[in-house]
Amino acid sequence: MGRMVRSLASAGHAPLLLIDKGDVPLKGILFSGAAMLAAVALGYILPSRIYIFLVSSGGFSLLFAYVVIMFTHYRFRKMNGCPPHGHCQLAGFPYTSWLAIVSLLIIVATMPLIPGQGSGLFAGLILVAFYSLTYLLFKILPQKLNPQNLAPTKPLFLENKSIKREDFRKTKMEFAEENSQEED
Repeated sequence: MGRMVRSLASAGHAPLLLIDKGDVPLKGILFSGAAMLAAVALGYILPSRIYIFLVSSGGFSLLFAYVVIMFTHYRFRKMNGCPPHGHCQLAGFPYTSWLAIVSLLIIVATMPLIPGQGSGLFAGLILVAFYSLTYLLFKILPQKLNPQNLAPTKPLFLENKSIKREDFRKTKMEFAEENSQEED
């Protein structure tokens, strides 16, 4: 878990303060350990509610992922069609895709009818809204305002440069600085 957190931070997908200079991902281990301790503490504080909440929020995440997969499958097949012989692997396309999407949405919509499941649904919807808004703010709006600022002027990895093991620990900023110094 610690190495995964460190690699996410190195790629710019997690806070940079989680990057370690040594071989042992100490900050990532401490961060994930603190998160686990917080979950255990919640289990002692709210023993009857936390289990239901974790199960229902995990269930929402799973259902939401399958809804996204089915929409993606439908869109892909609509744009590209079936394989050359005309036999889609999902029999009955597009009807079975829509049946699966509607069934999954019905399951999500009925989650609040089961005692304790509403909190997981609510938390999941808040997270979907938060991540959608974050994506909109950081990816879509900047491109519409000034798309030329997002185009890289120099590649981060040059083809003629040999990449060493130490280079994988560098951030994107360090690569950009190193490449600009080499060109000057």
